Amino acid sequence: MSKKITYTTNRTIKPTDMSQQALLYGILMNIDLLDNTLTLEHIKILLLLHERGGAIKLTTKKIASAIRVNGQSCKRYLKSLQEKGYIEYYKDTDGKNNVAKLDARGRSFCRTIFQPHEYTEYPV
Repeated sequence: MSKKITYTTNRTIKPTDMSQQALLYGILMNIDLLDNTLTLEHIKILLLLHERGGAIKLTTKKIASAIRVNGQSCKRYLKSLQEKGYIEYYKDTDGKNNVAKLDARGRSFCRTIFQPHEYTEYPV
């Protein structure tokens, strides 16, 4: 039987009183309340995919470049996010590139912490 964990905090975010940078800082300070297994790099990847519409497929190389990590590290982060159920990570139809896109849990997570964004599903 799983033990129920309850998080409490006295940290608050008031978007109307903050700049965009301060708001993002507030979100990142509270991210552990949503999923304490995610690192900053995981959040950067989710934010990047969310910003691109969620269903858009991005190659590992493009993601690595955008979040400023090497390709091997990026692959580890992407595989970790896939194992956690936040993204789909697979070989593209061309068979050459690995691509990633948000799945249902990733979209739900991003909608919870980031500004809502419309997603369009594209055939794989």
